Amino acid sequence: MISGSRFRILTMGCAFMMGVQMSGVQYVILDIGDTFSMTQTESGALISLFYAANMVSPLLAGPLADRIGKKKITLAVLLLYTAAALLCLSGISKAIVALGMFAMGMGFGGLETTCQSAMVDEDHKGSGKMITLFQGLICVGCVIMPMILSRLLLVENITWRFHFLICGIGFLVLALLTIKTRFPMNVHSGKQTEKAGIAHILNRIVILCMLAMCFYMFAENAVTYFMKSFYTQVLLAPENAAVSLSLFWAAMAVSRIVLSRFDRYRKYILIICMAVSAALSVLLAVCHSPAAAVVIYAACGAAFAPIWPMLLSRGVESFPQRSGAVTSIMVVVSGAGGTVSPVLTGYICDGIGLRCVYFLNVMMFAAALLLFMILVMYDRKGKAEM
Repeated sequence: MISGSRFRILTMGCAFMMGVQMSGVQYVILDIGDTFSMTQTESGALISLFYAANMVSPLLAGPLADRIGKKKITLAVLLLYTAAALLCLSGISKAIVALGMFAMGMGFGGLETTCQSAMVDEDHKGSGKMITLFQGLICVGCVIMPMILSRLLLVENITWRFHFLICGIGFLVLALLTIKTRFPMNVHSGKQTEKAGIAHILNRIVILCMLAMCFYMFAENAVTYFMKSFYTQVLLAPENAAVSLSLFWAAMAVSRIVLSRFDRYRKYILIICMAVSAALSVLLAVCHSPAAAVVIYAACGAAFAPIWPMLLSRGVESFPQRSGAVTSIMVVVSGAGGTVSPVLTGYICDGIGLRCVYFLNVMMFAAALLLFMILVMYDRKGKAEM
């Protein structure tokens, strides 16, 4: 097998397993909470630990990957991911599971940073397409796992811990494949490295994009991690949760893969999808029909799909010679929204109900859209001055 093909298989496998891990946790988080008699706020705190670590790891993985190589960092992160899955698998106590979730967050953020920046190194001109494809493959993993778990958890003696066994095996196999894989070189490496500190990287484009990503991540986590709670506690139809979660990610996967071919229309795609996402959030807030909720969640998956990867690719394009560092700082800031969202959503659920969260999501999408419109305005002004 030629090295380029092996590299693509590795990155696709990483994306797939990241999706498997993430959607599996989204499906079993309520079961984990029941095992340890946790409130919604406490369950949300577990997810926040994951995203807090997701903020920290890119700060380490991105710059280190630019200096010592993305292959070495990818291998280290995959081994960490394997160890984290084993910690959660043991499930000895709430504290051990929390530690495992934090370590998984370190793995997710590090792997997302190194894989995507390496894909940009392989095809800089097609960076938008490559990042959107990677995110689409995460969605493919997200589609499969909830349906598998919904069946497996009906079998006697199989619990939520089985999900982490699957993750541990998958990430270990990928770590072994990494050893035999050659990563592409960054053609911009060595250029402007003296001037490319964090302050230099944080140009206007990167700042606006990553803040918009932060608001988006708040909304996405509020939808996905509490979808089962919405069906169980609000709509009283828990049997719809697995199908709905899989359809959400299936719609997102298809949408990301299709829209990756239209990256030249990125500006219009982002504006439309942010506006539609805000409208769908209103529909969820007032929805009383489980069947209608399934359709709305699927539509959310399609509308949410291009927002995160297209904002990321726009930021990375502004500083290609430091693709690892730019990717890492953008993933970190977007992770802030993902970190705050589960705890705040859980607190709102315990207090005034989950429906109010969807009205809050409307504000998140409106803020993201406003930031992107400011970026569009600056782009037009810059072209006019040339």
